[in-house]
Amino acid sequence: MNEATTRRDYGSPDDHEAFVMSERQHRCYWADIGLSLGAILMPAGAILDWFLYPDAFVHLLAGRLIATVFLVAGLLTRQLWSAGKLFSPVSFLLVFIPGAFMCWMMYATDAGQSRYYFGLILLMIIVQMLGFSATEALVCCLSLITVYVGTLVMADGVSVLSTDAAIEGCFFLSVCTAACVTVCYTYRKNRFEAYCLNQDLVEKERQRRESILQLRDTEQQLVHSEKMRAIAGVAAGLLHEINNPVNYSLMAIKVLRKRLAKGKDPSEMIADIEEGVTRISHIVTDLRSFAHPEQLAVRTDFVLIDAVTTAIRFLTHELPDGRVKLDEASLRATVSGAQSQIVQVLLNLIHNGERAIRDFQSSQQEHAAERQGSESDATNRRRHIHVSAVCHDDHVTVTVADEGIGMDESQIAQATQPYFTTRTGEGLGLGLGICDTIVQAHGSSIQITSTPGQGTRVEFELPLATDSRSPAALSKQAVSGIPPGSSLASTQNS
Repeated sequence: MNEATTRRDYGSPDDHEAFVMSERQHRCYWADIGLSLGAILMPAGAILDWFLYPDAFVHLLAGRLIATVFLVAGLLTRQLWSAGKLFSPVSFLLVFIPGAFMCWMMYATDAGQSRYYFGLILLMIIVQMLGFSATEALVCCLSLITVYVGTLVMADGVSVLSTDAAIEGCFFLSVCTAACVTVCYTYRKNRFEAYCLNQDLVEKERQRRESILQLRDTEQQLVHSEKMRAIAGVAAGLLHEINNPVNYSLMAIKVLRKRLAKGKDPSEMIADIEEGVTRISHIVTDLRSFAHPEQLAVRTDFVLIDAVTTAIRFLTHELPDGRVKLDEASLRATVSGAQSQIVQVLLNLIHNGERAIRDFQSSQQEHAAERQGSESDATNRRRHIHVSAVCHDDHVTVTVADEGIGMDESQIAQATQPYFTTRTGEGLGLGLGICDTIVQAHGSSIQITSTPGQGTRVEFELPLATDSRSPAALSKQAVSGIPPGSSLASTQNS
């Protein structure tokens, strides 16, 4: 669809107050220039009178001074009449008065042969600069021609209209009138089109801003929806986690009652109940942090393995025993960041790893069924998710590697893009995109390497806590088995 069909119909230029005001300002600007030049050039033209018509010099000088007074008065009072509806008539008079004076000078000199005839042509050129509409320009130019013809008739009678000088003068003034009207029409039309285009741009900019705000609201709703889906996904695991200490505490209360009835020491049972309730409190705190994470600008120092274990605790119901292998020694590094946000990153990466392993196993089972039920060693071999870290001088590289189905290059390139997912009907594809945003806020980015059929490795960096960057702290880490720049091979089941 071309521009002419998509542009809105703005109607007549006079229907737009903003355009009318801009035209008035345009005309005021040129009126200032015209009045100022007229007030200077009108009396200065007396020099020309002295050399061309010395006999009529006094009369011409008096006329010039009268015209100058009108021009100066118009210039001094412009602020009064330019702000109201009298602007067009007054600006018309500012052209007509000098034109009438020039016709009078022609009458006082050689009439149709007077050299002041060219002043009328100059006035028509000036009309083109004043921002008149085509109708105003036509009225102004016809008025000048009428006064010109009247001057010739008053000087030499009606018969002068049939002379070559009169016909030639009227012809050139008519040509100038046609040119003046055409220029004024085109100039005003172009200014109105420019105004319409500017209005279109303003409207499109308004729509663009509204669209951006709407997209932001929609994105926030989608992110919230994704978060709620994730919370719903871990709810079963949390219920299981809470149910165990609740049952444990209830059992301890029953035993406590029996001991109290027999007069035995209740301190051991009270400690067991306290342990169960404390465990429930930690689970609820973790859930609150996950549902309402702290702002990325809020940074605290925390031990990396605490965030990892929290993320695993959320996924207990989805992870088979022994699925996650932790390099506990390297994960004891103290980092700086928003802990609840990092928990979200680790939870998403571990969850993705589990789903990748399940996808791989499903794929292998389908292939085995096609081969008449003979399962391969790859299907039987237990696959894991490895979480480890590598300490450097001022940061820690965290790695989550799974032995799942893997991704090809095109999938890797789009993995962190919003709304990209390889699992139809499972989420909105915002997980890794949100993770990448969180990691970028910590001064790093998510790096993904993967081989189809072998697994995926995801790495990101976190800044070390300030105290952990000192040579003494790094030396202590090396003694405890965390040499800078290397990860430990020892792993334990989660």
